[in-house]
Parts: sequence; structure tokens; C-alpha cells
Amino acid sequence: MVKERVFFINNKLKGNTHEIIDASLIMALANLFGRVEIYLSHSRRVLLEEMCFSFMKQNDQGKSFEKCVWREINIDVKSDFFLDLYVALVDAWLLIKGSKRDIFMFSYGNSRFSLYLVNFLSKLLKRKVIICAHNELDVLVKEKYPLNPNWYYLINRFYRKTQWSKNLRFLVLGDFIIDNLRKTLSADRVRHFFSVDHPYFQTQDDEQENPNIGNLERIRVGLVGTVAPNKGLDNLKSFVASLENSNVELRVISRVLSPEDIFSNNAHVKIMNPDGLFLSREKYDELISDVDYLFFPYPNDRFCFSVSGSIFESIAKRKPFIAFRNDHFSYLLNKYGEFGIVINEKDQLNSLICSLSDTKRYMKMVHNCSDIAKKLSPIKCDLSRVLDFYGDN
Repeated sequence: MVKERVFFINNKLKGNTHEIIDASLIMALANLFGRVEIYLSHSRRVLLEEMCFSFMKQNDQGKSFEKCVWREINIDVKSDFFLDLYVALVDAWLLIKGSKRDIFMFSYGNSRFSLYLVNFLSKLLKRKVIICAHNELDVLVKEKYPLNPNWYYLINRFYRKTQWSKNLRFLVLGDFIIDNLRKTLSADRVRHFFSVDHPYFQTQDDEQENPNIGNLERIRVGLVGTVAPNKGLDNLKSFVASLENSNVELRVISRVLSPEDIFSNNAHVKIMNPDGLFLSREKYDELISDVDYLFFPYPNDRFCFSVSGSIFESIAKRKPFIAFRNDHFSYLLNKYGEFGIVINEKDQLNSLICSLSDTKRYMKMVHNCSDIAKKLSPIKCDLSRVLDFYGDN
């Protein structure tokens, strides 16, 4: 049964931060509902509307795009505290404005005040609410969060102790997150969660001719995603050290936040983003298209309750990846087949470097990337469980 209306709301983020997941969810909702009302900041609205239009036109989904009604709500506040406060008030206004028949999807779960207010109004007004939970669920495995202890306390308390509305649901991006939640939260709380695999897309065809990897003078490995002391910096240092006497070149596309120069004019390292800036989508895509592999140095305990958006660049661009094993990457490899190489320990790096020139394995991984990209298209993203939860009321 196609429901009448769903609200898609992201009043917190601006520009192109996490733009792919928001655009993908909007398109999936447009295939399920009769009307999708979308509330975004101006910069985000312009970007996502164009992305959705291009992709849906390309895939003969024009009628679904016509169901989307784009609205702008601009909150210009620099303080994180007051931003969260304003976001909560706007979210509350939208819930009051809607009706019991509508479904409200908030594409963030990290607004410390909005979580509590939305939950309260869901109970009071019997509003059907879905919150997309992302990295904020990592508070469930952190003992403290010194950068913002108030935010940590409120988020942690909400997910562990707050009594939730019976009409409140949480969307996570992979079944492995549900499995990990079962180890941390009670069964009653876990029943409020459901999952879909992170949908992903590109507005243009990224198929390209891949090289005979075994005949290359240099194998180019791109480093993407922000790297920091808590985001794989030690693994990156070890990887760079392992490149000596190899034909592998590391191309640094990402931002590397390090207190020391870990590259020190290394002949096997080429800096593609010397200013450490957030790159435009066009420049980012251009740099990725010119490498053979993508490298993710994240530590093994990363991504227990969240997913890596960067890994989907590997799929969309048909670039096999290199990484240390974690729950998210293992889940994708087990479900979709090999499209990258994972190792457990740093002492396996030398053998990994030697394996990169295996042409047969490389081409198989490239082919798998193409197959997975089709399976993760927003057109294939099944959000029908939303209707299962709420029935026909």
C-alpha cells in the first residue's frame, strides 16, 4: 500500500556533507509514498534536488521525482549548542504541523535536544517518526567524550535509558549494526531498530577501462576519507613504511590530521590535496578516477554501530579497496563477495603489497564492484518495512 505523505527532514547539515545517503533515501521514499516533503537548508536543497533529478531522469524515474516537494529552512547559527536547540524547535514545529497519518524521517540522530523533543511529541501527538542513526551510536562503546561531554551524556542517555515512544523507530545502515546492538541494548530497545544496506549512486556512469594491473610500472593507491589519530593514523604510518622497495605509490587525496609529517618527502607518496581542504565532489571524483586501489586505514574497532561512507566510493568508482578488517567491511565482503582486500594485522602489510599486482584477482574485484553498484542503487533500496511497523493507520 502506498502511503500518502512522508516528511524528510535534515535541518542540521549544509552543503555536501553526507549528501549521497540523504539523496538516496529521498529517492527510495519517492518510490514508496505518494508525496515526499523535503526540508533542507538552501545549499543542501539545491545540491540534492539536482542530484535526485539527474539520477531519476537517467533511470526513468521521472514520475517519482514529481512526488518530491522541496522546502527550505535555513538556520544560521555558529554555536553547536544553539544550532541543536534551533534544530529541535524546527523539528517540533514540523511534527505539530503534520498529522497522525504522516511519517516523519529525520536523517540525523545526533541533535541532542531534538531527540528528546521529537520522542516526546511522538508520544503526545501520536506521530510516526523514523530517526536515521549514524556515528552517534558510537557513544554506546565509548566511556567518555572529552570534546563535548554534554553532547555525549545526552546522546548516551537517550539511547540507553530514555523511554521511547511506541511510534519511534531507528534506521541503521546494515544488519551487522543490529547484531552489535543486541550485545549492548535490551531486546525491547533493539525492536525499535531496522536496517537497510547503505544505498549509493553516481549521477553519471563511472565505468572506465581498468588497467592490466600486473603490467603497470606503478600501482596507484588513493587514500580517501579523513585520517586522524583516532581514525587510522598509526595504520597509515605502517602502510607508508611498507611501500619501500615496492612499485606502489600512495596518492593522498584525503585530509590527514597529524601532529607530525608522516610522509617526509617519501618517494612513494604523492600529495594530491596539499592544503588539506574538503574537496568539491568534481575534484574528488577526478582524483579517485586516476588511481587503481583505494586505501582505508581505519582501525579494527571502527564501525561497530556505523558505516564508512568512503567504502562506497570503491564500489561506485570500480576501485578495489585495501583495509584493515572491521565489522562493516567484513559484513559487505561476506554479503556481496570480494571487492577489496582486508588484513587483520600490520605485519600482513608486506604480503598485501605484493598481492596488489595480481591481475586476475584485481579484475574479478572490479567486476564485483559493478555488480554491487547495481544492487545498492536507491531504486533497489527497500524501505517497505516502514509500512510494516506502522500498519495502515
